[in-house]
Amino acid sequence: MTAVQRVNAAVESALKLHVGPDESICVALSGGMDSMVLLDAVANIRNRVSAVHVNHGLQPDAEVWVEFCTAQCERRYVPLTVSRVMVPNSGKGLEAAARDARYAVFGSLPSRWILQAHHADDAAETLLLRLNRGTGLRGLCGIPRMRNLDATHSLLRPFLDLPRSVLHEYSQARNLGWVEDKSNEDTRLDRNYLRKSVIPLIEVRFPGWRQNWLRAGEHAGEAQGLLDELAMLDVGASPPSLSLESMRAMTSGRLRNALRYFLATRGVELPATDHLVDIERRLRICADDASLGIVVGASALMQYRGKVFCVAAYKTKEPDAFIRPCKPGESVSIPELRGTLHFDTVLGQGIQPELSRLAVCCRREAESMKLDAQRPTRTLKNLFQEQGIPPWERAWLPRIAAGESLVWVEGLGVGLEWQVGPDEPGWLPRWVPDAALAR
Repeated sequence: MTAVQRVNAAVESALKLHVGPDESICVALSGGMDSMVLLDAVANIRNRVSAVHVNHGLQPDAEVWVEFCTAQCERRYVPLTVSRVMVPNSGKGLEAAARDARYAVFGSLPSRWILQAHHADDAAETLLLRLNRGTGLRGLCGIPRMRNLDATHSLLRPFLDLPRSVLHEYSQARNLGWVEDKSNEDTRLDRNYLRKSVIPLIEVRFPGWRQNWLRAGEHAGEAQGLLDELAMLDVGASPPSLSLESMRAMTSGRLRNALRYFLATRGVELPATDHLVDIERRLRICADDASLGIVVGASALMQYRGKVFCVAAYKTKEPDAFIRPCKPGESVSIPELRGTLHFDTVLGQGIQPELSRLAVCCRREAESMKLDAQRPTRTLKNLFQEQGIPPWERAWLPRIAAGESLVWVEGLGVGLEWQVGPDEPGWLPRWVPDAALAR
């Protein structure tokens, strides 16, 4: 088979296996050779095709790449979405932060299927990089051919069985142009060093290495699948929390496997082995009333009533103090609590409409409320405990006050003296956490 036939066959096979005939697909287009081959092949095979170009703003020629991708898509009558993003210095590394930014863009696209041009050489380089970091079995699985990005978007990689040389032959046969990323020549970067200095030596000695490594990754995937099945038997398919008592009864290997599975189901980057061993130690010795507070990347493991939860790491600290005037009927953004407060007009619920001089605030000293005529005034701590709201959530729940009196607290409701009657209209507060930060 020619390179053109091999590329077309790979695309057709992937689409037939995963994508319905009426489903739209979107090509992730960087402008480099690999993604240009993917765009060209897909545009010749399917009609409902679009493309997305993510401009990270990290290269001096970034705008030139935008112009190139725009021209290439116009030539093929493929609609293009250009998204400019900021890559934060999150401590995860520039490559990982850029990937997170791209995936956030992918998650906003109307197409369910986003096609990426990773090939066999990419998979091999990734495997070597992970081995050098002492990766576990999940890392040995390599780059997946297909995976769900979220509930409505999936990534598909048709070229994982093809080496870079085949894509290059295709590009020459089809007379394709592409942009060159100058940073790919910098051998100070680990991936470039492997590509230019290590893999050519492997190629000479072991010409079948790509397929062998891919096969090893598939074997690792099968083994990881069995470990995931074991974890599901131990903790459930998608557990909201882990039982501390059950984990303490497990062997070390089984406990750590359950922890890896629990974190992976929440999209948390798995901790290094030393960190995982320390997490196990702390789980085994912590007191039943300890909050735990183990930070894992941008998340944290917290304990409440014998259960371990995975929450956003920022919730291990108190929010900044604030007080902000609010008017029922008008939404209020609360960056200190990372969310927005809305008001809905309802009958027989909510805050009395004549209350107009209100303020949103955070935790205050000596907080108490009376929620029911049949029950006494209670401290918020007692009310939170009664509702099963864990301690780390409480400070991050907004309050509405009128002067020194609490009118409403998220998770608890409206204070008795501010409640409307059964047939009266009222303003019902509705708290919406920022989507990217909520857990």
